[in-house]
Amino acid sequence: MLNSQGWGLKTRILLPVVALFVLGVGTLLFFLSYRSEENTVNQCLVGAKATIQQFKALRAYYTENVVSKVKARTDLKVSYNHKSSEDAIPLPATMIHDLSGKLSENKNGVLQRLCLSES
Repeated sequence: MLNSQGWGLKTRILLPVVALFVLGVGTLLFFLSYRSEENTVNQCLVGAKATIQQFKALRAYYTENVVSKVKARTDLKVSYNHKSSEDAIPLPATMIHDLSGKLSENKNGVLQRLCLSES
């Protein structure tokens, strides 16, 4: 224990104040670090979900405005194996997978996959 006779009044007052200050700053830094990481993860999830919704909208547009018209007015087929066939265009899901492959070639880490469930 501290011997109060060997310590001055200023030391006996400042020591607990400094200790509490250091403890408070340490706690604050820990909390800010935790919240910063959590916010970064949440922002990444929001961005990823927005990108997925954009691809779903693109797929729906392609299905409605391209595939339906091609099937109705030409002898072209809609196929997942469109690259090896001169008379085929890609299925909507195949188009998304092909686009994902093109995006991932840029080495930016973007990879799109269609999800069956809405989250």
